[in-house]
Amino acid sequence: RDQLCASQAKKEAQRTAGDQKRRSWEKLVAEHQLLVDQGEAEIERLRHEVEEAQGRQEKVQQERERLERAARQDQATLKQLQLRLKLRQVEARRARPG
Repeated sequence: RDQLCASQAKKEAQRTAGDQKRRSWEKLVAEHQLLVDQGEAEIERLRHEVEEAQGRQEKVQQERERLERAARQDQATLKQLQLRLKLRQVEARRARPG
């Protein structure tokens, strides 16, 4: 009977040790899962920030292109005005008597 009690006590001790190990592993897994979840949330937040930055960059690029087109048009207009001015100066010289 003592052997039976000792055997049961040993089994109970092993079960208790096994339960403690299992709980320890479950706790460790839960902590790591929390870290993974936090990391994934941070990645998603950063992905969203990148998308917003890319959208802003695209708008800036479009505005830059618009301003470059406007500058080229201004240059072309300025060149036409300069040519007209020269033409008028030539015509004015020709129209002078003498």
